[in-house]
Amino acid sequence: MTPVITALLGADGSVLGDVEVLTRRNRRAVDVVPRAGADVEHVADALVAAYPGHRVGVLDAPAVADRLVARGGVPARVRFVMDVDLTDVAVPAAVSGVVIAPMDAGRTLEYGIVSTRAYPPDHPDHEPSDATAAAAAATLDRLVRGEALGPWLAEASFHAVDGSAGDERVVGLIVVSEIARSVAHAGGPWVTDVFVDPGDAGRGVGRALIGATMVALARSGRTSLGLAVTAGNPARRLYESLGFVIGQDVRNVDLPDQAGGSTSSSAYAVSERR
Repeated sequence: MTPVITALLGADGSVLGDVEVLTRRNRRAVDVVPRAGADVEHVADALVAAYPGHRVGVLDAPAVADRLVARGGVPARVRFVMDVDLTDVAVPAAVSGVVIAPMDAGRTLEYGIVSTRAYPPDHPDHEPSDATAAAAAATLDRLVRGEALGPWLAEASFHAVDGSAGDERVVGLIVVSEIARSVAHAGGPWVTDVFVDPGDAGRGVGRALIGATMVALARSGRTSLGLAVTAGNPARRLYESLGFVIGQDVRNVDLPDQAGGSTSSSAYAVSERR
């Protein structure tokens, strides 16, 4: 998928930043990187005028996000883009009773059931459109078909099953896609989803899944892996312990359909997994 990147122009025709038009579910969205030295007020004015009704992700420019809120935007998800260097990767420790195996595209409904348990309504990454197992499975099917973010990397996507009861119960999943270069990331392997059944939290399943992906990518010659984590998601500590480092701060603001809307919140909420 080739990103659509355009220049954000001010009223006088000056270039204020770079904007990427995004396809995220059924939501109109853009990410913007303001140019160094660009006037915050002018950037906010240009975004409100050009992208009414869009979710705007502002990269590494919190002052611009704040100005959008002051103009009637509603604060949404804050996410951190993280990357890990794969040049020196250790084989993850085994988890007692759990087998890490390649993700099976025919088991998305099983994965969807676990996903709904992993992302309850109070979770930072809960997505209302994925609130049922069937809906979550449909999202996973789109990822497998490469219709959401980019081609599915089957060789780097794994599930975790607990065979101790003899039924190979799915307890976790990691899905990896190949994303194109964008204003937010250099492109390459990307964790589009990773989750563990809450009943199996604390066993090291998440660490084993991510570790398996890192090893598989490193063995194939890949040098980095990226992901995005929502502010407030405790999984960030796990990612950091595995060597992921924050590259960018992205603040999302939902702009009103018309300029001049009223602000409904002063604190950033959290929603929408990538």
